[in-house]
Amino acid sequence: MDSTAIVRHTKIKATANPFLDEAYFQKRKFDKGMHRLTGKFKTIWKNQNGLCYHCGMPMDVTEEREIFYLAPKTKTGVEDVRNMRYVHCVCQRIYAENRLKK
Repeated sequence: MDSTAIVRHTKIKATANPFLDEAYFQKRKFDKGMHRLTGKFKTIWKNQNGLCYHCGMPMDVTEEREIFYLAPKTKTGVEDVRNMRYVHCVCQRIYAENRLKK
């Protein structure tokens, strides 16, 4: 029983309305991501303010996401925080399809 971690959950303000208080709920998503991620992934999340690099929409830490490399690893790109961005999986597919068409 000693090894079981106690997890405290942040309560939602009773007066908060998801349709009117978008900034409040966006900040909650960002804070949830900051709490769940560690290391360089937390730094990437913080640098982007929890927003998708391609579309700019808020990301939830529990949804599908990918790491996008500004300079591809195949072309001298390194696995460094300055080269990595979080994107939605759907946004990445659209970006890749558009890049292939060009």
